[in-house]
Amino acid sequence: ASPGYAARALLAEDPSRFVVSIRRDDRERFETTFAAHSFRLLGTLDGEPRLEISLGGAALVRASLGELEKAFKTPLVPGGRA
Repeated sequence: ASPGYAARALLAEDPSRFVVSIRRDDRERFETTFAAHSFRLLGTLDGEPRLEISLGGAALVRASLGELEKAFKTPLVPGGRA
């Protein structure tokens, strides 16, 4: 993959993109139903309070729910420091 592929895969905006949540048991049926369309599995739930995003086996994001909540509540300031 090209150097910017991961960023484009995660952050590219397109008016026809949407995120869906399905049960594990429905994954095969979902993939069969949408086989003619471009889609990507973003992740699975495992009961742990964290977010992990990988691409090609390489971790791109790994953060606890607490870290994500703190980042969300911390204002952005010039220079990246609060």
